Amino acid sequence: MKAMRPLLLAIIAVVLAAIGWLTTVLTTRYSMATPVLPPSALITMGFIAVLTLIMGIRVLRWRNGKKKTMLNPILAARTLILAQACAYAGAVLLGWHVGIVIEQLRLWSFRSDQGILWLALIMGGGGLIMAIVGLVVERFCRIPPEDLEGGPASGIHVVARPRAKANMHTAAIDPPGLQWLRVSRKYVTVRIVEWAIGNVITIGLFSLPLLFVELGWWKWPPLWLAVAVPAAFLLVGLWRLVLIPRQVRAIGYAERDDDLLIRRGIFFQRTMVVPYGRMQYVDVAVGPVERVLGLCTLKLHTASAGTNAHLPGLPAAEGARLREQLSARGEARLAGL
Repeated sequence: MKAMRPLLLAIIAVVLAAIGWLTTVLTTRYSMATPVLPPSALITMGFIAVLTLIMGIRVLRWRNGKKKTMLNPILAARTLILAQACAYAGAVLLGWHVGIVIEQLRLWSFRSDQGILWLALIMGGGGLIMAIVGLVVERFCRIPPEDLEGGPASGIHVVARPRAKANMHTAAIDPPGLQWLRVSRKYVTVRIVEWAIGNVITIGLFSLPLLFVELGWWKWPPLWLAVAVPAAFLLVGLWRLVLIPRQVRAIGYAERDDDLLIRRGIFFQRTMVVPYGRMQYVDVAVGPVERVLGLCTLKLHTASAGTNAHLPGLPAAEGARLREQLSARGEARLAGL
C-alpha cells in the first residue's frame, strides 16, 4: 500500500476549506443551518483517534520485538488502512471547518452569539488531531528493510543499520566519491510528535488574546489581528509539517579515516566535519518517543563548544556502535599526538 504524503493531506484540507467556505456562504444567504458537526461528533472523533493509536502501538510493539506472539497480518493490514482513513478523514474535517471559520469571522460583527464559530474551531482541532494520529500510526506500521529483515516469524532480529545512499547532489556540500548513510525513517514520527506538541502550545498561547477579546476582558488587539496571528502560526506550522519527511531524508553521515561528516538541510544545506582527534567524549541521548521507536541521538563534544555536533534518528544499536567506535578513534588520535 502506498504511503500517505503530508503534502496531499494539506492539499485536501485546502480544497475542503474552499468548499466549506462556499457552502457556508450559500447556507447563510438562504437562511439555512450552518453545516457544522454537532458537539457529539467529538466523541466519535476521539474514539476513532484512540482506537487507531491503540492498534498502532500494538503493531509497533511487535515490530520492535517486544511481543513474542506472531502478529496477525490481517490485523496489521487493517491497522494501516484505519490509520490512513483516520488521516484522510481528519484532513477533510479540518479543511471543512476552517472554511466555516473563515465565513463566521466575516459575520463576527453581525452576530451576538459566536457559538457556531467556537464549535467549528473545536471540530477543526479534532480533525487536526485525527490527521496527526493517522500519520503517526502509519509510521508505526512501516517495516523498513534496513530496520527489520528477519522478524518474529523467522526468529531472526537484524540490527538496524542504515545502508541506503542518500539522494544528495550538491558538489559544494558533498565531497566526491563519498557515500552518505541515512538516519532511520522512524525519526519522521519523532519529528511529527515534536511538531504537534510545539504547535499546539504555540497556537494555544497566541489564541489567548482572541479568547480574551471575545469574552470582553480585553479591548485590544483588534479582532482581525487577534485572528491573523494564530492563523499565521497555523499556516507556518502546516508548511513545516510538509517539510519534515524531506528534512529527515536530508540528514546523513559518513565515516572517513580521520573525521566524521554530518550533513543536513534542504534549502540551507550544511556539512560539518568533526575530526576524531578533537573529540573529547561521545554520548547517546534517548527521549521518550525515541525510546518507544528504538532510536537515539548521538552527541559529539569537541574541544570547542562551537563545533559540537549531534546526529539524531539513529537506531539504538547503530548509536551504540558509533559511540564506541568514535571514542576509540578519538583516543587513538589523541595518543598519537
